[in-house]
Amino acid sequence: MVQNDNISISDLIAKKFTKTDIKLIAKSCENIRAVNTKKNESRREYIKQYENYYDIYHKLVKNVEKLTEDLKEKLEETKVSIREKVIQEIRKKQEENGITSYLLNPVKYSFIRTVVNWLNNPAELKKKSTYRPRTRDKEQKLVLKKPEFDIDILEIKQENTLWKVYFQVVNKTNYPLQNIELKFLDKNDEQIYVTSAAGNFVEVAKGLVHIPFIPAPMSKEEKSVKYVFTASETEELNDDIRVEISFDFPAQNEILTKMLLFKS
Repeated sequence: MVQNDNISISDLIAKKFTKTDIKLIAKSCENIRAVNTKKNESRREYIKQYENYYDIYHKLVKNVEKLTEDLKEKLEETKVSIREKVIQEIRKKQEENGITSYLLNPVKYSFIRTVVNWLNNPAELKKKSTYRPRTRDKEQKLVLKKPEFDIDILEIKQENTLWKVYFQVVNKTNYPLQNIELKFLDKNDEQIYVTSAAGNFVEVAKGLVHIPFIPAPMSKEEKSVKYVFTASETEELNDDIRVEISFDFPAQNEILTKMLLFKS
């Protein structure tokens, strides 16, 4: 539960959404995705798929945005941060109701908000969402190749109520990786909340693994660095684990993200 100055986001959500709403939000997320511009899917065709959920989409977006605005006046945080906390509390309500699949998250919410925006603004439905493949400007100078690396599960062990996951990061580029943040997810799209980790300079904060530096391969083609993290999970961890990764790319002054599914 998120609290600040006696403000309980969980209690505010309980006043806005019934248990039926909470379950329906999860059901409505089953097939939610972005519009398929590669296949020239029109916006009207896209939102048509979700017409059974228009009512719950409207209610969800209206209340999330209203709570975000209201809390913005009381909390010294950004709207993005507050919105994510509201979404996370809705997700917790879903878990409390025994829901394990299609749980709400910020990405799914962004798709839902797009659907609502297009429903509220019919002129948007006439616009074409165009696929624009990445192209290189002929006059653009050669830039450093973006990082290439893998993350492999080496072993998963249970010790009493704790799980230990041994993994390695394999750097395939000829320069170091910097400021890597790893968020591990289980087969139900639930975050595996990391309580501790071991390895070269590795840190843990808010259940995420932070690795400030992975050395370059130097004379070899790739450089492997091993780590282990500990988590306490109610469900057995199997070998299907996803990881959301963000990392710095100083050559272009960017923070990049990617998603990997890996098995031991």
